[in-house]
Amino acid sequence: MMEINCTRRIRSTVSTQALTLLNSESTVGYARAFADRVLRDGARDPVRLAVLVAFAREPSTDEHAALRRFEAAQRTRYESLGDSPDKGRHRALADVCHMLLAANEFVYVD
Repeated sequence: MMEINCTRRIRSTVSTQALTLLNSESTVGYARAFADRVLRDGARDPVRLAVLVAFAREPSTDEHAALRRFEAAQRTRYESLGDSPDKGRHRALADVCHMLLAANEFVYVD
């Protein structure tokens, strides 16, 4: 019989959890679908909308700038590999969405 109740779980994340989120085909698929949504609903600033949807808050100025730089670098990379501008944009935004889905702020609710 259990005599001690645990009413609060101490946070613990192990490296395999993070690696699973980063390498999971399911997570990649969710990120692509997430990118579809933010491109459809937030064409003016899809990066801002992605943070808003994922974290239920606006991105800070620094976060927004860093994510936009990352998205632009990824888009340039994909286009240099032969993607069309639209496909490169989608793949780059899917990478941003993938990062957001794997972030602690998304995984854990405070």
